[in-house]
Amino acid sequence: MSTEPGYSQDTARVPLFTHSGQKALHDLYFDGTRLRAVWTEYVGSFGLKSGRFETDGTVVDGEGRYLAWGANFQDVPSVASSGGTGLVAWRDQLGEEAASTASIRIQPLNADGQPMGGVRVLPSPTYVVSPTVSAGDGVYLVAWGEGGSSYDVKAQRVRADGTLIDAQPLALATYTLTGPASVASAGNTFFVVWEAAGRRITGVMVREDGSVSSPIQLPRPASTAQTQSQPKVAFNGTHFLVVWANYNGDYDIHAARVSPTGQLVDATPRIISAARSTQYEPDVAAHGDFLVTWSDYRNGGGLPQIRAARVASDGTLKDPDGKVIIADYSMKRFAQPMFDGSGFTVLWQQGSDAFMGLKLVRVSLDGTVLTPAPLDVWPAQDNANPASISLIAPHKAVIVYQRFDSGPGLYVTRVHGRVLSITPEEDKPDAGSGDAGLDSGVDAGTDGGGGDTDGGGDAGTDGGVDAGTDGGTRPDAGTTVDAGTGAPEEPEDSGCGCSSTGAPLWGFLPLALLLRRRRSRTA
Repeated sequence: MSTEPGYSQDTARVPLFTHSGQKALHDLYFDGTRLRAVWTEYVGSFGLKSGRFETDGTVVDGEGRYLAWGANFQDVPSVASSGGTGLVAWRDQLGEEAASTASIRIQPLNADGQPMGGVRVLPSPTYVVSPTVSAGDGVYLVAWGEGGSSYDVKAQRVRADGTLIDAQPLALATYTLTGPASVASAGNTFFVVWEAAGRRITGVMVREDGSVSSPIQLPRPASTAQTQSQPKVAFNGTHFLVVWANYNGDYDIHAARVSPTGQLVDATPRIISAARSTQYEPDVAAHGDFLVTWSDYRNGGGLPQIRAARVASDGTLKDPDGKVIIADYSMKRFAQPMFDGSGFTVLWQQGSDAFMGLKLVRVSLDGTVLTPAPLDVWPAQDNANPASISLIAPHKAVIVYQRFDSGPGLYVTRVHGRVLSITPEEDKPDAGSGDAGLDSGVDAGTDGGGGDTDGGGDAGTDGGVDAGTDGGTRPDAGTTVDAGTGAPEEPEDSGCGCSSTGAPLWGFLPLALLLRRRRSRTA
């Protein structure tokens, strides 16, 4: 074999780091004895790795070692608020850790929707799903599912400052199909509902003392062939109203009231909508009356309208045919109503099956749509779903959502947030510009998520500079929020000029959306 310069000694490529995962080589150098490669690797999220090999190609360090983890994978956020504070929960997966070790994390919010205090981890021994938050009188309940093909339902009560009330998570149910689907509160008593085996909507009351009631099965028609799914629940000060999709050849919207002590008020389901074709994905909010929303396919074509109907506290259906909220020819799903201080704000996902954005309108207490045109919260190109909305102060709400974040150093799904402001002035809606949390922070922590508090990468106290252990230095942009007064703009991923001091590194930085309410006019 010749050793002259420029002669290739290997007639075939020498495999080096061939384990699974997307890799991009960044540097290669010789330390006098061995060669060392440095590369980024993507397995659910990016990280920076290094590995040595001999000059003959023999690998020394196996699959290499992580120098720094990339941004956490974050999804399925939920938010609730009470008494001028809020709490957000999401599922978080650190670096290269397996999905089975992902954890539920929580963060308090102040009256401006700004994260405050520390990020806490709710430890779980297994795979977690469906974190759901509800607010009582200064106390929050966070519920989630644990398991694989079926899910146990666990819950933890949390104080406004984020400290945990229960020494161990409360066990609410075993072997459910979905884990917790929805939670509502009557004071500090919480009603948690889910889809049980046999497609039967079931729930329990978590009482103020932490005790858990016996299971409460919601009523269904006599035919056991009919199944129930997609439950949601709200409380209007007198009763809980649980709504769900009932399947009997196609889907209709059913509901039943439950007392704060857990007694069924309606022995048979109340029919909210039984129009032709499918009515699906119901949700409910309350202010005296209940407002029930759903995706309605009665007009065919495979693309739904968003419809809504009011239900009185005595169970009377005030809008038997439902009122059309949005009727344009597009894919619209998962409408969420919220009482906003003087009317209802309805948030939904719109786009295609692959890319869903977020839009909203305002609806008066009598069901009249007040917004001249839907307001964009975030466009569909980044697939901003699912989402959660909660009123943190009169006419001020927090919207949290997951989306794929292609910002520098990220390229992973992250949880983001915006603050929605609603003023009584008559003007055009203005979405402002920018998405909260462009920099999102690189959660490079090395604690693996153990313990009650996150001592790893979710630092959030560096004044907006994402430090972690990977040396990230991307500062948060600007110090002011300007929502503008013109026509709606498409949000840009620009940092939006949001103040960021003390923001946690999970990507939630508020942005004010200004939605000026149009006063309804009557002839």
